[in-house]
Amino acid sequence: TSIGDGAFWGCTDLTTVTIPKSVKTIGVHAFRSCKCLAGVMLPENITSIGRGAFLGCGSLMNMIVPKSVTDIGDCAFTGCRSLANQDGFVIVNGILFDYFGTGSEITVPEGVMRIGQSAFKDCRTLTSVTIPDGVKTIGDSAFNWCLNLNKVTIPNSVTIIENEAFFRCSSLLTISIPQSVAEIGAGAFSRCHSLTCVTIPDSVTSIPGWMLSECESLTGVTIPKSVTEIGVFAFCGCSSLTDITIPESVTDIGQGAFADCRNLSAVKIPKSLRRIGDKTFEGCGKLEAVELPADVTISHEPTMAID
Repeated sequence: TSIGDGAFWGCTDLTTVTIPKSVKTIGVHAFRSCKCLAGVMLPENITSIGRGAFLGCGSLMNMIVPKSVTDIGDCAFTGCRSLANQDGFVIVNGILFDYFGTGSEITVPEGVMRIGQSAFKDCRTLTSVTIPDGVKTIGDSAFNWCLNLNKVTIPNSVTIIENEAFFRCSSLLTISIPQSVAEIGAGAFSRCHSLTCVTIPDSVTSIPGWMLSECESLTGVTIPKSVTEIGVFAFCGCSSLTDITIPESVTDIGQGAFADCRNLSAVKIPKSLRRIGDKTFEGCGKLEAVELPADVTISHEPTMAID
């Protein structure tokens, strides 16, 4: 009834697999790195394909995923070069798993609902991406290390931007996060060294850890009144930031949230604040005075760092 996790991982001479009708689930990394695997017959009643199930199966062709499949894990078809369409996109059941094209200005195809984990990671040729309406999720590390990416259009259909989605996009100049986005992952825009301006929508209630850390060119950011929490190291190393207004809705500021913001000279702390983390303003040499509410608690958290 199931093919277990890693069952055929690394069977490099395996070329074809026929899966019987009794099988309903394919486990995590089940056929990972089966580099000669060209043909797989999936039964009509299969429901789940695990994370990385066919990762690195570069010879896999003509994969037909039945409509019965309701769950496909991250990176299930990453590295499946032979599944790419004529424009270089590997798309299975509305999930964009990989991109093998060489274009600099691209538009994600219509019908994609999720941009998968690491789908465009390290695409050095990429300068501009238009994401169409209908995409709901931008996955973990989706555009990680796209060093020349300077323009991204995110539609109003997107509700989730996951961890490190745009990490190290060092040429990205501005980003407008639509009102539809309710959840942003840790380090989503960390180390975007050229980023000057970010619009955070009032649909967001929490600014995650490392969200804009080491964005050295960032001069303007508005924290909406919907935000109640600012995560650890959220703005750490934003050395061009000169002032910040923290809205009355915020009750919690995490460890090192504004550490090493060397030019930060003015901060307005709301009376609503109840907890502030260790080293929140460490290294803010131009900051002259910060008035904290009388009942605020200083939290001594363990030192944390992003990879």
